[in-house]
Amino acid sequence: MRAKFTAICVLACLTSQAWAVKWAGLPFGYYTSDTGPALGVYAAAFFRFRGSLPETRDSYVQPMAVYTWKRQFRFDLNGDLYSPSGDWRLLAENRFEKYPTVFWPPPGSRDVPKEYYADYTRRMFRADLKGYRRARGPLYAGLGAFLENYKIVEWAPEAEGLEPGFLPGPEYAPGAEGGLIIGPTAFVEYDTRDRRNATTKGLFLQARFSLFDEGAGSDYTFRWYEADARFFWRVDRLGRRWTCANRLFLSGRDAAPPFWAMPELGGSAVLRGQPEGRARNRWLAAYQEEIRVPLWWRLVGALFVDVGDVGFTMGDFSFDTVMLTAGGGLRLDLVRDGEARVRLDYGRGKDSQGIYLVFNEAF
Repeated sequence: MRAKFTAICVLACLTSQAWAVKWAGLPFGYYTSDTGPALGVYAAAFFRFRGSLPETRDSYVQPMAVYTWKRQFRFDLNGDLYSPSGDWRLLAENRFEKYPTVFWPPPGSRDVPKEYYADYTRRMFRADLKGYRRARGPLYAGLGAFLENYKIVEWAPEAEGLEPGFLPGPEYAPGAEGGLIIGPTAFVEYDTRDRRNATTKGLFLQARFSLFDEGAGSDYTFRWYEADARFFWRVDRLGRRWTCANRLFLSGRDAAPPFWAMPELGGSAVLRGQPEGRARNRWLAAYQEEIRVPLWWRLVGALFVDVGDVGFTMGDFSFDTVMLTAGGGLRLDLVRDGEARVRLDYGRGKDSQGIYLVFNEAF
């Protein structure tokens, strides 16, 4: 209770020093292949602290709650705060969920018992906190902390012949017993984008390293590597300003990570059109390309292609196993500058398809 009261007081203090507050909020309904029909509520407050320079970006706080037909519940509370000078930044991304979904064994697994391709329910809390300091111009560096507590509360409850409390073997799902990972994060970021979301031009580069160790409170020992490069430019054609968006993403884990901390393909962000978690392993590489064009008022159209692969090592990446999806969609800006955006995408792969209605761009 004391922690909750403190958080409320801090937020009240911050917003009392802010000006030019912009609000966006609405109840919403949607359907995706992974969730079925769903209902939720979304809100966002965008503001600037007193004395902020014209070039300093807006700070925001964004809560969102979702409940789906498959009895999946998720609550997100994210915040991005900039000091008046823009030299300091605090980014927090928090999520709690109780989420029935489907487990897919790693690609290439042979002779997998059919019950391992099964429904399971995860209960998860995740907190990712990052503190930034401007090094020079658009170059930032920082430290943070990552925490995730994960538990499987049901596994294949309707599969015949399973023992109560059944969990798959570590060759298919290492870490199925759940647990806690907690550790420090270090990162470097170069950002010249005109906007964090709904970007129309600029460059974003980020390198991240996280360390988890059983001797420092984590239940698993492994390291997390990540590199993210995004390129955006504008082209004037047919009387409209088109945006070309490209992303190259590499993520990896070494040592002995649990399956739920491995990078994965599928869902609404990377490899749209494949089921969430369809491909998961220690290393992931993906390339995404998207064309966005204003249509009318605050409505934007988009076409995209996503390509990706996973492997136990980077040497396992192969043209024979690479996955490709393509599709298109619409975006609606909830506020005039596009920082709060609703995205509707339809993606299709070789043997799957997906519909996604979510907030903010995939990248």
